[in-house]
Amino acid sequence: MIGTLLTSLAWSDVHHFGYITETGTLPAGATEVEIWNTARIGKDAYYYGLDQRLEFETGLTDHLQASLYLNWMRTTEAAGTSDTLRSTSAFKGLSAELKYKISDPSADALGFGLYGELGFNTDATELEGKALLDKNVGSWILAANLIVEAEIENRSLETEEIEISPVIGAAYEISPRISAGLELRNHNEFEKEGGESFEWMNSAVYLGPSLAYTTKAMTVTFTLLPQLPALKTEDGTTFELHDHEKVEARLHLSLHF
Repeated sequence: MIGTLLTSLAWSDVHHFGYITETGTLPAGATEVEIWNTARIGKDAYYYGLDQRLEFETGLTDHLQASLYLNWMRTTEAAGTSDTLRSTSAFKGLSAELKYKISDPSADALGFGLYGELGFNTDATELEGKALLDKNVGSWILAANLIVEAEIENRSLETEEIEISPVIGAAYEISPRISAGLELRNHNEFEKEGGESFEWMNSAVYLGPSLAYTTKAMTVTFTLLPQLPALKTEDGTTFELHDHEKVEARLHLSLHF
């Protein structure tokens, strides 16, 4: 019975983690709709941010899939030194993605894949690339990504910011439907400061649990990442709260068709 259930679930893209992209791709002709909600909570003063994405994903071949995203953002934060809260919301543009699986984490010695994303909004164009690694060892899933993002200003056509994020994680399949894991994320920002060279501005570290529940019709993943003491801050503080938050939480729903 377990083998039958595993076969019925194996057709879909795999989501054991909230912040790590695994190498699995949809079979040719299969489709998914994915809803992403990422909450970013807490700075020195009150702050709550919510990033939302609606994704339409399809398998072009058994090793190549394509996606289109719609992006929104909403923030609520303290207005200056008063007790007043200020809320803003905005549509953050469109993103297009390609993911290619080169080797398989079960059939091969190591799963390896490449991911590319191009995003458009009113202020900037964003380029993102990922190297994907994963390995299935019994009931364990081991995975890692190296993520590089560049932001190009639409008016000047210059790259003003680069972000580099290594992410690693391990998950254990408690049953064919349920997995629990741990994710470690290190997010680094580099900006141009009055010249042509980039300066390393900050380096935030997050560590926390992930839970995933999968059926033939859907996958739900929840990840909670509190911030650990930073590797580098702009003002010498313990935590990096200039461009990051104290806690991030991500809820991801994937509907399989």
